[in-house]
Amino acid sequence: GALELSTLGALQRVEPAASCDVTRPVDGGVVSLMSFGARFVGVTARGDIWRWTAGSDPVITGTTLPAAATITSAHGISESQLIAVGVQGGQPRAWLLDANDAWVRQDGVPHGAGDLTSVWMLSPTDAVVVGTGGTLLLHSGRGWFDARSPGVTDDFTSVRAFSLSRLYVTTSTGLVRQRSRGDWRGVFTAPAPLKALSGVTEDALWAVGNAE
Repeated sequence: GALELSTLGALQRVEPAASCDVTRPVDGGVVSLMSFGARFVGVTARGDIWRWTAGSDPVITGTTLPAAATITSAHGISESQLIAVGVQGGQPRAWLLDANDAWVRQDGVPHGAGDLTSVWMLSPTDAVVVGTGGTLLLHSGRGWFDARSPGVTDDFTSVRAFSLSRLYVTTSTGLVRQRSRGDWRGVFTAPAPLKALSGVTEDALWAVGNAE
C-alpha cells in the first residue's frame, strides 16, 4: 500500500490509500534502490549507501571508492551483501561490499567489455552483469567469464537473472530478451526504450521505460 521512491535530492514515500505524500530531503540521489522486507537500501553513483526502514529517514554510510570511480548499478542479496558495477579511469569495474561497509574492487573484469549498465547478484559468489554492445559477464566462485554471444550487439539496459544460465535483459531499443543456456530469444517488444526489469518469477516480470 505504499511506494518508496528516490529522486535526485530526496526520498519520497507515497501512500495512495491515505492520500499521503512525504518527502525526506537527502543529499544526492541513488542509481539503485533495493528492498529487503521493510528495509530499503540505496546506492549512489559515488558509492554512498543509504539504509532505512519504510517511512523513516536513511542512515548514510559514506563511500570508500576512489574519486575517479562511478557506480552505474548495484544489487544485493541482503542489505550488507552488495555488488556494484561502473567505471574507473575509463575501464569497466566491479566492487563487492565487505564486512566493514567498504567497497573492494574485484579483479578480472574483462577490459574489452562495454559500459556496464546493470548487475544482478544471485549469491555471495554468483552475479550477472550486462552492458552496451552485447556485454554479458558472469561471475562465479571461479572468477569472471565473458559470456558475450557472436552477433549480439544490443545495448543492454537492465538484467534480471534467475541463474547464471537463465536470464532476461532489456535493451535501448525496447526489447526484452531471454537467454537460456547460451541461446537468445525475443520475448517482448516495446514501442520505446526500456530502462529497467524486475520480477519475482519468470511469468511475473515488469519492464519500464520511456514513453514516446
